[in-house]
Amino acid sequence: MNLLLKRLITFVFFITITLSVFAGDTRPGKDQTQILPRVQNGNFVLNVSNQSPELSPVDITIQIDGTQEVSDEFHVRNQHNWIEYTFQLSPGKHNIRAVSRKGDASLEQVVDLTKKLWAVIDFTYRPGMNEKKEFSFTCRDKPIFFD
Repeated sequence: MNLLLKRLITFVFFITITLSVFAGDTRPGKDQTQILPRVQNGNFVLNVSNQSPELSPVDITIQIDGTQEVSDEFHVRNQHNWIEYTFQLSPGKHNIRAVSRKGDASLEQVVDLTKKLWAVIDFTYRPGMNEKKEFSFTCRDKPIFFD
């Protein structure tokens, strides 16, 4: 009986450790790095991704109107790894800023929120093709789908 209890405790400990390790990954849906409360039906949906296999992970911080809203290390994985963040912002113009210290890049864009918007910020760096480390920004009034 004592041996069975020890095995049960060991099993529970192993499962707890395993779950805690996988809880810290960067799969889509992760919300630990979003500062503003995540809202299911917000009016500004932002997808963020690192598209540079040569620089992974890369730190990316997103500010909206001067306030840090997202900060994390983004891994390339299979390059189809966009992390979605949903915000409820007031109507009007908003300043979006992306910064990466490790990636030595920054981007500033203004969005005019008159209806729901979907946006994508990608970090790219491809030595030999494009030596510039940079962010790209796309914003639409319809959901953005990824290949």
